Amino acid sequence: MTPTQILLISLWHMIANMDRRIGLAYMLRYPLISGIVVGLILGYPVEGAMIAATLALAYFGIINVGGSVPPDFLFGGTAGTALSIEMLSLVGGDASTAIAVILPLIIPLSVLSAQVWMFSHAISVVPLHMADKWALNLETGKMAMANALMVVFYALIGVAPLTLMLFVGPTVAATALQVIPSWLMAGLAVGARVLSMVGLGILLSLQYKHSTVGFFLLGFFFAAYLGVSMIGITIIAATLIGVIYYVTTERG
Repeated sequence: MTPTQILLISLWHMIANMDRRIGLAYMLRYPLISGIVVGLILGYPVEGAMIAATLALAYFGIINVGGSVPPDFLFGGTAGTALSIEMLSLVGGDASTAIAVILPLIIPLSVLSAQVWMFSHAISVVPLHMADKWALNLETGKMAMANALMVVFYALIGVAPLTLMLFVGPTVAATALQVIPSWLMAGLAVGARVLSMVGLGILLSLQYKHSTVGFFLLGFFFAAYLGVSMIGITIIAATLIGVIYYVTTERG
């Protein structure tokens, strides 16, 4: 990666991070979207989309419950896609091989990145108490300024581990690729696919309904036995949704 590409990826990471903090909620921080953008920046749009989809499956079902600190999936999607594409450009191979090398590295690093967020939240207590005093004095301008500055602060704190990883990560991953034996690499590839299926299973367990399981099985049938592509299945699903909506609304 060139310094310009690292700068662009870092800027994208900051934008995706600020998205939810300013109330837009365009879901930019999720691995599928952030990874696709990274692929476009690095000039590998197709591979970026494939890698981002795998990472999205791995991070499916991650939610913040109570005081728990889930892995930073924005970091995972951005850094994971960038490093996987870097592996493709350095040593060749396909997207599945690259993600097999990077995923075991990215998962624990995304957990560490989440701890950086906790550190930034601890620091944010100071301006929050200042905002309390401004609120008592009805100084809304200062409150708005403090909020805007904290949004930028969070973005800068969050992008720091990503930028560091983009500079040193490719070298570490390339070294690991040379050291890891072929049999272990094959095992990592299988593990990466299994981890994706675990994420998909978690998502299904959260969204499972008896009334919709038939559609899931129908999509599986089209993909596994008829060889229909994902685009084809999406078109079929959209058509079924349109027909069902038309029939139900007409009866109503």
